[in-house]
Parts: sequence; C-alpha cells; structure tokens
Amino acid sequence: MQGRIELPPRLLAVAEYIPAGTCVVDIGTDHGYLPVSVVESGQCPRAIAADVGEGPLSSAERHIQEAGLAEYVETRRSDGLDAFASEELSCIVMAGMGGYLMAEILERAHRQQKLTLCSALILQPQSEVDRVRRMLHTIGFAIQAERMVEDRGKRYVILKSEPGREHYEPEEYLYGRRLWQARDTVFQKVLQEDLSKLGRFIENLQTKPVSPRNAERIRAFEIQRQQAERMLEQWDTQ
Repeated sequence: MQGRIELPPRLLAVAEYIPAGTCVVDIGTDHGYLPVSVVESGQCPRAIAADVGEGPLSSAERHIQEAGLAEYVETRRSDGLDAFASEELSCIVMAGMGGYLMAEILERAHRQQKLTLCSALILQPQSEVDRVRRMLHTIGFAIQAERMVEDRGKRYVILKSEPGREHYEPEEYLYGRRLWQARDTVFQKVLQEDLSKLGRFIENLQTKPVSPRNAERIRAFEIQRQQAERMLEQWDTQ
C-alpha cells in the first residue's frame, strides 16, 4: 500500500466542499485521486469513480487497489450520469471538464429525473462557468458557496450547489455572486485584470475600420466591462 494521496489545490478545494459522511460519485474521475482521498481520510464511507473512458478507469482501479480500498471505492463506466440510478446520486462531483459539457450532463440528468435525491453538486468547470451557473438555476439548484483557487498558474472556480431556487443579475452569472460576497482575493484580481484586458480590446477595435461586426464586439465588451466595474465598485460595501 502506497502513502496517502496528496490532492492538488484545485481538487483539495473540491474535497473540502463534499459533505462528510456522504457517498460521493465522481464523474470524469480520471485517475481516481479524489474518491480515493476522501475515503482514505475517513471523510466519506464510500465512493464511486466514474468515467466514460476505459483508460482513466483502469488508472483509477490501479490507484484504488494500491490504496487497499477496493471494498469501498467502486469504478463504473458511464457517459455522464447515464449509468446511475437516482438513489445512488446524493453527492455528485464533476471536476476538470468544460462548462458546456458539464451543463449538458446536468440538463440530461435533470430530464431523466436522476437528481431528485441529490443533496449536493460540487462542480469545477474548466470553462464557461456562467453557463454552469445558469444551468444550475434552470434545474432547480441554488449556489451555496464558491471559491477560486490558483493551481500551477491557472485559476479554477469551485461551486457547491444544493436544491433551491434563486436568480442572478447578468454580472452575477458571469462573475459569481458568492465569489463577490466572500470577497475572494483571487477573484478580485480576476476582476481587475478583466477591466484592463477589456479596455485594451475596446481601444484596439476602435482603431479598426467601422463595421457592424466590430460595433457589435465593442458593445459586448463594453457591457462586460460595466459588469466588472459594478462588481468592483461595491467591493468594500456590505
């Protein structure tokens, strides 16, 4: 048996959002590090490591065997949540996949009524986080917490969601209400960098010949810049 797996910062942040005592289902498990870690530490009694590819599942099975946890961590081949019954899905983790795919998986699972018993969704989309936030609200989940972590030069957003109803303003879907409420310091840097970047984009487009396409892009960048400005302007308010 090898030593305990040390999760990278982005997965450690995901693990911290998993409710203790739950059986966690890790979709897109890759090497199976997350389910092995949370079971090995005693945070979760059981886990299911799922992936659509045989290669990742083989790697996960190897790590599970090495940790001596074959009795407690199951592997399953599944396209999203297709291979699961609703009663198995109390806590779902999806980390390391694009936001478009993540939203698609959530929408399909909702149509299949597989989320009726789910009490926690912990998500770490690699892109299009705004799409994921909108989908969560569409399928009847409220975002309870968010945090942003830096890992190997990249920034990752982690969301914890539970059944509930809420609605965001456009800038909150884009940037994240809970990140703003938490005054996340990494998130503040993102807002400041976005302001500078959007300003440069607009200035560059304004030097080009006038065209409907350029005018439309300028309007879109202006709207996003205003959204970032509103978030930052209220940063020190309650």
